[in-house]
Amino acid sequence: MPVTIDKFEYADDSEIRQAWISNFGVDTATGGTATASLETKPAADAFDDNAATFWQKNGGATGWIKYDFGEGNSVALDGYSFFRNINPGYSVKNFTLEGSNDNINWTVLDTQTNYYPVLGVTRYFWFARSSAYRYYRINITAVNNVNTLIYEMELLQMLLSIARETTIIKEGSSSAKIVAPQTTSLNKALTRTVTPTINLTDQDNLKIWVRASRTGTNFKLGLHDSGGTTTESNIAISSADTWEEKTIDISAVTNANKDAIDSLILTITNADAENTIYLDAWYGYSEDEGTGGGGGCLVGSSALVGGHILVGHGSLIN
Repeated sequence: MPVTIDKFEYADDSEIRQAWISNFGVDTATGGTATASLETKPAADAFDDNAATFWQKNGGATGWIKYDFGEGNSVALDGYSFFRNINPGYSVKNFTLEGSNDNINWTVLDTQTNYYPVLGVTRYFWFARSSAYRYYRINITAVNNVNTLIYEMELLQMLLSIARETTIIKEGSSSAKIVAPQTTSLNKALTRTVTPTINLTDQDNLKIWVRASRTGTNFKLGLHDSGGTTTESNIAISSADTWEEKTIDISAVTNANKDAIDSLILTITNADAENTIYLDAWYGYSEDEGTGGGGGCLVGSSALVGGHILVGHGSLIN
């Protein structure tokens, strides 16, 4: 039986962005002004990129902290983040992120309940890209302690965006849509942590449906095994805006390097123009499974380089 790697069947943008995360967010909260309903410690300290400082409000279960990009400035967001240094109990609990252009009428962009931070871990909250707003605020309706602190907060815009796609699909009800902007997306990666791990023992081939707005080799797919080895394959697109089934030969990868896959990785390797990429139906097959079908096949020698196995390293057949 084929081994499922990812069917890309996610409920909404938020779910797929929580699953596929990595180094694609840039903090836009620079050059503006931070204020809050109560400032025992300055609101600006929540946006200063210094984990030793913090905004604090003492007293009351409600309140807000706001960021103003300034007159004539507005920014569209894909998400935001919190980082906690110490005192996890002194945190917001229930809150919304809201946007406004007049500082009077507010649009709710995200709602969180029962939030409790993990020390030293940045928590990301992703949503479908917002309209552009001048003002953003965290509107607090409950706290874990009346002495409420936020050490670091980021207002994030994706350099490499992923969303759930329900129109351009190959099988099932959805696929993944990735938009890689020109230049800024180079070497950016989307990574899905897999729990429990995926066992590809005795699987010889990976098959995945891919589609992209650019032809050529502009991205690669990788599997990371818990033993520390990453197996990567460059993906070549023959025809723009056309679904192609790609077969990646992993027969040369030892079972020890594919028996406990704990993360899946997409990396942009060429960003000299914008590229929109779709992924759907990613499976592993043994030698006698999954034969036939269309699309390209990556074949050739394999090489182990710095803990990375490069497969399909030789010739490309489409």
